[in-house]
Amino acid sequence: MLGVGRIGSLHGRTLAAHPDFDLRYVVDPRADVARAFAAEVAASAASSAQALGDPDIDAVVIASSTDTHLELCLAAARAGKAIWCEKPLDLDLLRLRQSRPALESAKDRLLIGFQRRFDPNFRALHERLVAGEIGRTLGLNIPELVFINIDAALGRNDPDAEIRHLLKASVGLNLALDYLPGSTTFDPAARETASPAEASLAVWFDAFTQNVDRTPRNANLLTWHRKLYFIDHGAALFFHHNWPTIEQKIASPFAEIQNHVLLPWASQIEQASAIAHSKLTSEVLKEILDLLPDEWLEDKHEDHIDAAQRRAAYLDFFVRRLAASSIFEEEAIRAHASLI
Repeated sequence: MLGVGRIGSLHGRTLAAHPDFDLRYVVDPRADVARAFAAEVAASAASSAQALGDPDIDAVVIASSTDTHLELCLAAARAGKAIWCEKPLDLDLLRLRQSRPALESAKDRLLIGFQRRFDPNFRALHERLVAGEIGRTLGLNIPELVFINIDAALGRNDPDAEIRHLLKASVGLNLALDYLPGSTTFDPAARETASPAEASLAVWFDAFTQNVDRTPRNANLLTWHRKLYFIDHGAALFFHHNWPTIEQKIASPFAEIQNHVLLPWASQIEQASAIAHSKLTSEVLKEILDLLPDEWLEDKHEDHIDAAQRRAAYLDFFVRRLAASSIFEEEAIRAHASLI
């Protein structure tokens, strides 16, 4: 058992109580914690090298801090162990790609564990609602967002197995987006353009909410009655998939803005900033966050965070990121200038 913090200790007790497992070693950088937990589950405290070097060990469970997951997985793969690792494997996509050949040595002996509360489709409801309403407040065209309750019977007889699965997994309170009949995808390759004012406001908005998915490949922009409509903000606010990173995200320049589909026309970032600062007061942001249902926010498994505490955390992020907006505004201006 590598890592016995909150989630690791939970997994460790489960393994220790299971008749098919023999929990042999407990590894944690906090020696006193490792010794105490090892005594609790009748195991031995050890270093990772000692545990991985034991030929009698068949498998490891990695539940240490996120920044150690990949390194420990690689070490376990080299040692020929089966691996169960808490999500995420790593936060750096490039590093993951570079490590893929080494990880492939584990073949079907590497599993990544996910819990429901970290399901991107679940937390994307937060993003779509909160980011969508922030965009609407700024003056961007956002299709109407409404709450709907999906009944378990809705997809029961759907002939498509994938649709049945999706509907079954979506039973309960959901978020629905107004359908824009006859709308088309915004496409710069078709010589579609945007006004400098709207493009600049959109770039500012996506930099503020850290939306990585408004690119030429997937614009998430519709043209309807000759107006642009901004849809699907499920790739925004990605810090809430890893709350410990929130401090660095607050002052992030958001270099990904260089890939924004509307960046070529975003020549008025300073004016967009003035509009945003006048409209996004802490009171307005609080009203938007109050739209989130408690059941979407409460997380009894994550340090017992309740809905009020989670709203407060979101509000703190937005207020502080707004105060630091010059950082991502300068990045957007620089990225736009590099296109000229």
